[in-house]
Amino acid sequence: MNSTVRAIIESVATEFTVPVERITEKCRSPRVVRARIEAVRRIKASGKYSTHQIAAMLNHDHTTILFYLGRLSCKSPNARLTWRRPKIRHLGHRGCKHCYVPVKPRQKPVKKVKRRLYLIPYAGADFSQYRFKERPCHG
Repeated sequence: MNSTVRAIIESVATEFTVPVERITEKCRSPRVVRARIEAVRRIKASGKYSTHQIAAMLNHDHTTILFYLGRLSCKSPNARLTWRRPKIRHLGHRGCKHCYVPVKPRQKPVKKVKRRLYLIPYAGADFSQYRFKERPCHG
């Protein structure tokens, strides 16, 4: 970690009354997260480091740093972080208005085809003698 980055993190830690170690480790308490967001904003404002480098210094993923920077562009740094409750979809509901699962049309049952017996004469057979044979159905 660079000395300027360390100085920025220490100044943010004293401003928010948070230990320096808590900013660089995985902690999700609101006070520490606000301090970390402010540290990321100040480090990025220096213009020397990319989000990947900042993430490596703070032991976080670069997408977390992008999230922090995106939050600061639309809200103030002291804004409270709000988390959305995930939508839970119902299992086994067909056509539920709260679900996004498309309804599959029900298939008609396949009708059983009756087998028919046909009269098949044999070559050279006596016309008075016929045998019934079962023919396979093709349909």
